[in-house]
Amino acid sequence: MAEPNKEEIEYPQGSYKFWYAALDARKAGKPDIPVPSDGIARPGYYKTRAGKLAPYEPCAIDLHEGAAFALIGFRNNARRVPAKQVWPFCAKHQLDYESEFMPAFNAGQWGSDAPIEAVPAADGVVTTQHNVDPEAPEMPKGAKLAEEVADLTATLQAHYSTRRLLTKDDADRCENARKALTGAAKALDTQRKAENKPHDDAIAATNAAYFPAIRGAGPVLAIMERKINEWGEGEAKRLTEQAAAAERAAAEKLGRATDEAPPAPVVPPKVMVGTIGNRRSAAPKAPPATATITNWPQATLYYGDHPRLRALVQELANYDARAKKPVPGATMSWETSEKQEAANA
Repeated sequence: MAEPNKEEIEYPQGSYKFWYAALDARKAGKPDIPVPSDGIARPGYYKTRAGKLAPYEPCAIDLHEGAAFALIGFRNNARRVPAKQVWPFCAKHQLDYESEFMPAFNAGQWGSDAPIEAVPAADGVVTTQHNVDPEAPEMPKGAKLAEEVADLTATLQAHYSTRRLLTKDDADRCENARKALTGAAKALDTQRKAENKPHDDAIAATNAAYFPAIRGAGPVLAIMERKINEWGEGEAKRLTEQAAAAERAAAEKLGRATDEAPPAPVVPPKVMVGTIGNRRSAAPKAPPATATITNWPQATLYYGDHPRLRALVQELANYDARAKKPVPGATMSWETSEKQEAANA
């Protein structure tokens, strides 16, 4: 990769003039050079990233067959994309060609400690960058964190879901990225709890104010329900006996002996309680059907493939595994480790 020619300033898209001016201003501590508003990418050497928490990568913009392209990434994973995907996002992050861009590009990382900024992003992920309107209202902290976590998750998933770690540097970058995503997700969860706390406190205060009265009504309701059920049973019995007596009287009136033909059975009447619009049966609710296990081995065998029973058995086996207790029909992780250690000895 050749060093840029500072004299190439004729054609704006093929000129390094903006990059040189912006880089000189940064080195001198002067205000940033305004980014041209024509949307044309200026060749030069920059750094870019896919999101606010995504890792930075080297970015070289140049002409290729008459069009502006950006070479993004380190030497071992660089890819070429249209420059419009990173411009003007990268314009404010100029890199010195000799002291900043080329050392990182060749080494495959920023500096010597494999920091998170050196984690390679996946091909094409730079298209997820957003041009933030400075006049737009500030995004809430939680929404910002959620967006950052989502961006970083997408970046790392795209890269690590299909690629192998071949070197220690790859493993170091992956571990740093994992820690970064873990920390970002933890910060978002902390923010979630903080935003939920006022609502949780309000819910707790409401419960403290209302639940004592609600729970206090429970025992009284149970007493009233029992009284109604007792009355309903007595009333049904009384009405049944009354109907049977009326049936016997009618039979006697017709001159029949009560023992010649038994009267038709009297269906217990349905006893209702409550006034119009609020009526219900006074009979007690039938209890739910239950089963009494009389043969545990047979019942266990019958339900052997039930997911809930299998989950319970797995939980019991894990408990015994932590206590170093062998379980018939199960292989413990510590047994496998001991066998490997014995084979290696």
